[in-house]
Amino acid sequence: MRAADQLGVDLNTVLFAAHLKVLGALTSEESLVTGLLTNSGRSAHAAVLTDGTWRELVAEASRALADPVAAEEPETLLDLRTGSAPEPEAAYAVHYDADLVMTLTHRRDVMTADHAERLTDYHLKALSLLAADPDAAHHEQSLLSEPELVFQRTGLSGPRRPLPGPLFVELFEEQVRLRAEETAAAHGEVRWSYRELDDRANRIAHALLERGLRDEDVVAVVMERNLDWIAATLGVLKAGGVYLPVRPDFPAGRVGGQLERSDCRFAVSEPGSEEVLHAAVEHIGRACQTLLVSDACRTPRRDAPRRPVAPGQLAYIYFTSGSTAPPRGRCASTRACSTTCTPRSTTWSCSPARWSPRPPPSASTSRSGRCWRRCWPAARH
Repeated sequence: MRAADQLGVDLNTVLFAAHLKVLGALTSEESLVTGLLTNSGRSAHAAVLTDGTWRELVAEASRALADPVAAEEPETLLDLRTGSAPEPEAAYAVHYDADLVMTLTHRRDVMTADHAERLTDYHLKALSLLAADPDAAHHEQSLLSEPELVFQRTGLSGPRRPLPGPLFVELFEEQVRLRAEETAAAHGEVRWSYRELDDRANRIAHALLERGLRDEDVVAVVMERNLDWIAATLGVLKAGGVYLPVRPDFPAGRVGGQLERSDCRFAVSEPGSEEVLHAAVEHIGRACQTLLVSDACRTPRRDAPRRPVAPGQLAYIYFTSGSTAPPRGRCASTRACSTTCTPRSTTWSCSPARWSPRPPPSASTSRSGRCWRRCWPAARH
């Protein structure tokens, strides 16, 4: 009640704001639609959850409550009826009685009892944070309890292992020395040995260096997932560059945004995939040296570049999908890439050093591992 008085709104608005905060945390969505059940009836309300203070979130909740929307019955519900039992039909409903005792009901086909218990804690945490400091930035505050934070950070990470000494390129080149003629990569009926893959990657690396690539310069690899794509990725890393994966079927505007935001001035591509790259470069109006794999592989030098690479050196940039928010860039160092490979190589069942452009169904879907879950078999035995 004190928080509602301080913010100049009724209690229902505060409860609705906390409900929105939990829904946003659960879905990672900014645009939310949820149901509301009061003694006056049922309604649906749409709100936009943006970064800001709790006070601003309460203001958005007040606006949304004043403007019901026509929508199919939402799966989530805030039940503020007094003198009534909790709503049992919604997939997930939060009920407050006249004494502000909260009850969370859920369908068992939607979530487990353990999950529901955690959601109850999220609602209580949201209300506590809002009341403690309405002018704090809600997007900088977590709803997770300390035990859950510890579990998320360490409980899901598997057994502790020492960090690998060699970096990713060194791991791969070690396999080249040990089993040069064994199959390193396969795509359809085509197979490349370690020697063939290394030869092609070295030529690409030298071609990039001859064009002025410096340490930590970003190189977009705009290619279909084939054997040349593997060679291009390895070539970028061997040259000390930063690998930026770009899908050739993306719109030119989106590709241009990735190039511009990553300050990318080099690209490796192939016939059939370079068109979107040219359109993207024209769209943003900046130079980007484009190297076709077929041209790079005519480079006479095929020895390893032996570029000194530090563990903390940037190696990989990827952009999020953009399905729930504008695409955001994320980075990984050479050490992080090597570390990502190591636990997979000791916990997955995989034929020695075989690579396939399509990962196994059980492969991790974490963004930081998307490149490396495909490439690590070529670097580990």
